[in-house]
Amino acid sequence: MSNTRHTALARIPDRMSAASYLDLVAKGAITQSGTSASDKTSKGATRASPEEDLHRSCFEWVELLTPRHPILKYLVHVPNGGARSKGEAGKLKAMGTRPGIPDFVLPRARGCWRGMAIELKSDTGRLSDDQKFWLQGLEAEDYLVSVCRSLDDFQTLVLAFLNGQATPACVERGWDASNVEPKRLGMSYQSEGKDAQHG
Repeated sequence: MSNTRHTALARIPDRMSAASYLDLVAKGAITQSGTSASDKTSKGATRASPEEDLHRSCFEWVELLTPRHPILKYLVHVPNGGARSKGEAGKLKAMGTRPGIPDFVLPRARGCWRGMAIELKSDTGRLSDDQKFWLQGLEAEDYLVSVCRSLDDFQTLVLAFLNGQATPACVERGWDASNVEPKRLGMSYQSEGKDAQHG
């Protein structure tokens, strides 16, 4: 079975349009955990939001590329979002959970980049101050960072990172050049990082 999967992966290009990818998923040519997209639909499973749909599509595409690009094994999702009870939220905070960490982080260097961080948003989604803080701080550390609103933009960004290319045109920053201070962290990148280096 694994030989069949690797043969199928060899026929899937590194770059494809979102429509082509979704077509392959619908036909069952691409599966995630042995379940095709059509199987999921037939069971009546629904997704919570357009952002969650985008998130799943992006990660399924990453999984397809990982055998050819092992560095993608280090691409992780930090599950900070979602509804939680007060007790669970307090427990996570006490364990070091910080608000605003990007949806996907790859803490490995490639080419001119020291890492990559991506925040996924729907067409109407907006960045919180905490998310702006993290993206701006990681960009200052030479990470390739962006807000991605489509699978096409996500693919373009990841492939630029993998190939060590300059910032692609699709990068959406989502913040201005001024320092963004998160409300809940109570500290800024400027005071913690840059000033500490000079002091």
